[in-house]
Amino acid sequence: MIANDENTQLVSKCTVANNDSTNAKLPESSVNPLIANRRISCISIKSIYEKRSCMRYVVLFTTLISLASFTANINAFNFTILCMPGTSQLDEETLKLNQTMYDTGFTRSDKTLIYTSVAVGSLFAVLPISFLISKIGCRKVFFTCGLLSSVATCLIPFVAAENLTLFLALRFLQGVAFASGMPTAGSVTSSWSPILQHGLFISTLTVFPVVGCIIAMPISGVLCTSSLGWKAVYFILSAFSFIMFIIWAILYTDDPEEHPLVSKSELLLISSDKSSEDTNCDKLMEEESESIPYRKILLTPSIVGVCAGAIGDFLSIQVIMANI
Repeated sequence: MIANDENTQLVSKCTVANNDSTNAKLPESSVNPLIANRRISCISIKSIYEKRSCMRYVVLFTTLISLASFTANINAFNFTILCMPGTSQLDEETLKLNQTMYDTGFTRSDKTLIYTSVAVGSLFAVLPISFLISKIGCRKVFFTCGLLSSVATCLIPFVAAENLTLFLALRFLQGVAFASGMPTAGSVTSSWSPILQHGLFISTLTVFPVVGCIIAMPISGVLCTSSLGWKAVYFILSAFSFIMFIIWAILYTDDPEEHPLVSKSELLLISSDKSSEDTNCDKLMEEESESIPYRKILLTPSIVGVCAGAIGDFLSIQVIMANI
């Protein structure tokens, strides 16, 4: 009974506040900011449940598939390596010593360079891409990286068996594009996710490497053994990623408020408990009186554990792939 009385009083207060804001037009200077925020909050809660829309989930899904296309483009080599001719000239004695080298067409050192070039590209690009996202927005940067990955993947069949240097350069560009993955996941979550759904958004978007493998594996397996050959894998994955990034660029805006398909109720839900200062990283950095304790953050046991696990995971995978 007490809870019901409190809810009734809250609804009546919201109604009174709404009527007051409609009937009495006070100068902005005379309105208490706390009262104004209370009125907006009451109206927001009421309108959120009047009409629902799901544009944020469309953005979430298209972003996930676009991110996954990065991994699919990179992992295409992992599955087509058995079908691809190499660039090295192998003599008969070398073939007798290393049968795997004959099967894959690439020497062990070639494969090491091919795998490493992606990691080097990501390593060098992650900080510049993060900076660009904060300056010019996620939409332009991520779309550009998507086009870069698509073009690099499409060109690989033309140079893979002819010029190892160009092959490494294209793999490097794939790594540069891949570096936008995690910053984009964070940016989309910050801009499009309600506070209570941050966990849902970030956990969904960070599974894109697994989704990319799911996309690349069956396509590679079917095409490598077909009359189309291994080159078709790269062409199809390149076309798929290009189409996905076009769709993503059409559907995505850096600010949900600018999106024509976002309803007022969904916009209120997304922006609830947020402010413009919360999403303006540059302003926060300028107003921050103390420097960010990067050293303490990096030495936190949980952070060290996560980094060690990630390094071990990727290291073991690369060692296995390099010895196929």
